[in-house]
Amino acid sequence: MTREMDVLVIGAGVAGLAAAIAAAGRGLGTLVIDSMWVGGHVNNMPYDVGAGRTGPDLVGDLLMQLDDAGAAFEIVEATAGRLDRDGRAVVDTAAGQIRCSALVIATGREDLVPGAEGTDALRGRGISTCAGCDAPLYRGKDVLLVGGGPYFDDELELVASHAGTVHVLPLGSAPDPLPGNARLLAGRRLVRVEGEGVLARVCVEDPGGGTRWLDVEGLITSGEGAPHTAWLGDLVTLDDSGLVVTDEYAQTSAAGVYAVGCVQSGAPGRVPDVVDAAAETGRRIADAIASRSV
Repeated sequence: MTREMDVLVIGAGVAGLAAAIAAAGRGLGTLVIDSMWVGGHVNNMPYDVGAGRTGPDLVGDLLMQLDDAGAAFEIVEATAGRLDRDGRAVVDTAAGQIRCSALVIATGREDLVPGAEGTDALRGRGISTCAGCDAPLYRGKDVLLVGGGPYFDDELELVASHAGTVHVLPLGSAPDPLPGNARLLAGRRLVRVEGEGVLARVCVEDPGGGTRWLDVEGLITSGEGAPHTAWLGDLVTLDDSGLVVTDEYAQTSAAGVYAVGCVQSGAPGRVPDVVDAAAETGRRIADAIASRSV
């Protein structure tokens, strides 16, 4: 069975929710789907992400607005997308096909996972991709924090408030200032992790090729990994990183298909800017659909 929608948003992070709220608020039949619950990574940001609100607070506000706007949300995974003969997007899901006048790709990105040797065996055994979730588990313990992005300083402050010593390996610019219990490893590269069933030490390489072992009980990553775009096939153009290429109006290479949030190449980094840009895309979609109906 094929369901018909005006707007289908795939991904219920803050970008997808903002786009859906704007479209539904203009009277369009709007459905948001995700394989998990709403909010995405922003749920795990228990600090001010902008405008004096924590990540969970913002997600809660958007969820209420989504309901008020009349949009629907379902937990179901999108598995493939294409355009039909009429140029409308068709998305395959575990619950059947959905055809829509406008498709919004808001599938986000994976957690950042370091590519160091030994990482796979110890993930969840001292290696965490969620500072907001797991920082309290390392109270008084020595940890390594690896990552970057617009909220790296906030993640560092959070981890440092619990840990003993925080070794900081930034993937971009170094945080400044550093908490008193932080030790900067600028210019280094994580090459190996070890432990007997649980993380016990990490090896970092300096710019000259020398290595150094650190005894740590936790490795926490902060930032974004690979985009969730493999399911798209050749529906839209992707850049070399797998991000969706769009024009300045969030329109992809496929007519009627848009991308918002961190899955979009060149997207804004801070949460309020992401929400504003996605909402503007939702309003633009409503205008485009209205113009076709005249």
